[in-house]
Amino acid sequence: PASSKICIIGDLKQSIYRFRGAQAEVFERLCSRFGENRVLLDKSFRTHRAGAAFVNETFSQLMSGYEPIVSSRTELPPIPGVEILLAQCDDDTNADTAADAQAELVAQRISEIIDGREEIVFDRAANKWRPARPGDFAVLFARMTTSLRYEYALQRRDLPYYVVGGTGFFSRQEVYDVLNALRVIDNTFDDIALFGLLRSAMFGLDDNALLHIASTVGPPYFDRLTDEAVLESLTEPQVRQIRFAHELLARLHREKDAIGPAAIIEEVLEQTGYQAVLLSQFHGRRKLGNVLQLLDAARSAQTTGKISLADFIRRYDEYITDQSRHEQAAVADETDDVIRIMTVHKAKGLEFPIVIIPDLNVGSHKIRDRILFHPDWSVTCKPPGIMDENEQSDKSGDEESVSFSLSKEAEKQSAHEENVRRFYVAATRHQDHLILVGADRRKKDGGFREKGCCLAMLDDVFGIADAIDAKAEAIEYGSGFSIRLARVEPVRPAGGKRKISPVPQLIATGADAEKVAEALASTGKNAEAENLNLIGPFGDTVGGGTVAATALADFDYCPMLYRWRHELRVPRSTGVKEENMGETPMLRTTGVSPVSVRLDAATAGTFFHRCMELVDFDDIASVQTESLAGRVAAEMELTVPAEPLGRELSDMLNRLSETPLMKQLAEAQQRLAELSFVYRVGAVDITGQIDLLYQDVEGAWHVVDYKSDRIAPEQAAEHAMRYELQMMVYLAAAGRAFDTEIADAMVYFLRAGVSHRFGATPETIAAAQRRLADLTTELLHCRQAGQFSRISDTDKSLCKSCPYAKLCSR
Repeated sequence: PASSKICIIGDLKQSIYRFRGAQAEVFERLCSRFGENRVLLDKSFRTHRAGAAFVNETFSQLMSGYEPIVSSRTELPPIPGVEILLAQCDDDTNADTAADAQAELVAQRISEIIDGREEIVFDRAANKWRPARPGDFAVLFARMTTSLRYEYALQRRDLPYYVVGGTGFFSRQEVYDVLNALRVIDNTFDDIALFGLLRSAMFGLDDNALLHIASTVGPPYFDRLTDEAVLESLTEPQVRQIRFAHELLARLHREKDAIGPAAIIEEVLEQTGYQAVLLSQFHGRRKLGNVLQLLDAARSAQTTGKISLADFIRRYDEYITDQSRHEQAAVADETDDVIRIMTVHKAKGLEFPIVIIPDLNVGSHKIRDRILFHPDWSVTCKPPGIMDENEQSDKSGDEESVSFSLSKEAEKQSAHEENVRRFYVAATRHQDHLILVGADRRKKDGGFREKGCCLAMLDDVFGIADAIDAKAEAIEYGSGFSIRLARVEPVRPAGGKRKISPVPQLIATGADAEKVAEALASTGKNAEAENLNLIGPFGDTVGGGTVAATALADFDYCPMLYRWRHELRVPRSTGVKEENMGETPMLRTTGVSPVSVRLDAATAGTFFHRCMELVDFDDIASVQTESLAGRVAAEMELTVPAEPLGRELSDMLNRLSETPLMKQLAEAQQRLAELSFVYRVGAVDITGQIDLLYQDVEGAWHVVDYKSDRIAPEQAAEHAMRYELQMMVYLAAAGRAFDTEIADAMVYFLRAGVSHRFGATPETIAAAQRRLADLTTELLHCRQAGQFSRISDTDKSLCKSCPYAKLCSR
């Protein structure tokens, strides 16, 4: 239609995604088709006039057709708002040494600004300039290849920082420590991984202890760690740690094929307290986040398919070898008072009070591709045998085609233009202060060494090399503005301001609370050792979490059974036939083999529970059981035939229809099926799902829980007592959720067609709550200590039907 309009919004100066296929030329050509009908969005609300003038002065000479920006701010900085700092270099300084010097210079300048309380950040709320804080700084890199140098430099000065999307995940020591633990658990003959693990903060042995082990016994070392000859010359804490490490790793080596990589990592972290050790270290949150990220990866690998420990280790070894660019865990947000380290690409669209742009000497990459694409002449290629410009060819007369040479020159020009645009994006991120850092590396003619680098560009605009040689301390630009210019020799702090804390080592070696308190006090913290009395055993509420009601019932019966089944998630032993198992693992019951014998107990229980959820109790006689069974089997993706399942379901419903329960369900005022709940007891959340909650004709509420256990009718009363705790949880949870008293809870056995009721009185509910409180407290104690008692300690006959009996006997 004639009234239709097209609006194109963009900023050509900020097109920096060429590596993803973005072509600035396409946008430029599109805009040119619309002539001069343009509206410039040139007003900047971010940078003050001095900063805007610097950007205009620089890029008006570096970009063709540059359109200047105009600052809307009226305040001016009390000192020059732009600094160019060059690290002093000798004639023979190589690129690596120059990079280290720049990193040291950046950390040094940040420390000077913070310690000197330089008022270079404008507080708009207070309408005045204030001292800078760590959170005001952002260090922006074109590439993160040298960022680790800057991290080390900041650490030496105890400056808090955060790498936004850092890609050094596979080079982090904490990741190596956990992977070394997995390697030893998978293969106890891996001596390199073993010694790396023992030396790590996970077990805390020092070099002297490892040297003693290596010189006392020969490889393989694992099985000989606890030899008397090894232990007799070590200190008591070292002996304790070696015994603990050997016992833990040996046990997990035996269980590795049953529990999988994720459960192994969980167990290692829980038993060693490695998470607490990491949190006590510098950047502890990031380190712990990386370990938890590795744990999440292990869980994900197991979710998508069964993966062995060896396969998981092999996958991550390949990542390390390939130096995969995997991001570290994100543990900081915009409110944290830390220095941000990130790429220019990640900073695009953001703003920071103080921006530091380092690595000004980094030049453009050489073009080594043999196939190039240019929109004007399509695809061109370099024939085999033609050497790159930095190679020597043994063939005379080999020349690139004209089209390839032209395409390569065009590619160089496009890459250079994007480098300029990336520099522009970085320079325009600052609000109040901009610091540009490079190295004073020169060529013989006095110019800066790297061709096409940002420092060379700035030199073309401001004559930096001549100004440095003339010992100038400032360069004038714009209308009365100036750049602070300095050639600095970075000075690494002697030993760094931050002393290496002995606390992590003490925690790793299991030192007592008094020694840890003394070590904390000796680090210079504002606390006296006698005031650190909170260090010690965890309280009852520490380590709380979630436990299913059925799992808590298992714990009540046998804590070690709970441990095998719910924490380590070990598959059931083949020593007990599934068809003889009830819904609880400790039972062996009798009965005629059903037609659903092809389903294991857990699957059968889930199947029949779902069928009962879908049954229409208003007209139970008309339920098409085979059709219903087929529907549920399809939902669960079962491969067993629906007909025998339908017949068994039909038998269950026929038996139910003859019970008093059926009459109550048919007459009920309300019926609520499959109610999930969370019931808080102390520091533990008990979770569960009530199969059915119904309100009878008199208004009383009742809980029903279906059980598909194979029992004879006369066994119902005795057998139901195994579910007493579970029913008490359901009663308490339902009463709290509906803010009313629940009359009773019933266990209904689907196969036997009989039920057992647990009455609810204020006294029984109060007793149940006390029992739950004691159980959850005991569970937390077991988790903290890593020790779970066995029912066999009092009566071994009770373990005969347990599927984990063989594991407990090892």
